[in-house]
This record gives sequence, structure tokens and C-alpha cells, in this order.
Amino acid sequence: SMLVRGTDLDIHRFDLRSSFDCSSGVGTAAIQLAKFFGAHVATTVGSDEKVPFCRNMGADKIVNYKHGSW
Repeated sequence: SMLVRGTDLDIHRFDLRSSFDCSSGVGTAAIQLAKFFGAHVATTVGSDEKVPFCRNMGADKIVNYKHGSW
């Protein structure tokens, strides 16, 4: 069941998928809310230096959108 739905943020009962950088203010809040609701969090970063910060915020899967081919 859907808890929150938006263009950049979808929180389902067990997962969060975001299309914004998790180290932003919105990204940080979204991760904390999703984890509060028990969600598995997959998010993005724009540099490898941001990965530890996002991991500490609770993100389970972190993808650097500047690496690889999409």
C-alpha cells in the first residue's frame, strides 16, 4: 500500500525509491521518514564522497548517478 506518492518520492509500505540526491535537505528528511516507516531505501548521490553520509542516514542502496551508463 502507498504511504506517500510524489513525482520525486514514492514511499510504499516496505521501500523508498528517490530520484534526488540523498545528501540534500529533502533527501535526508525522506530517508529518515522512510526508515521510520520501516522502508528499504534506495537513493542516488552525485559523488562518491557523499556515500558514507547517506549510508549513515540509513540508505540501504546508494547509486552514484555520474557513474555507469543509464
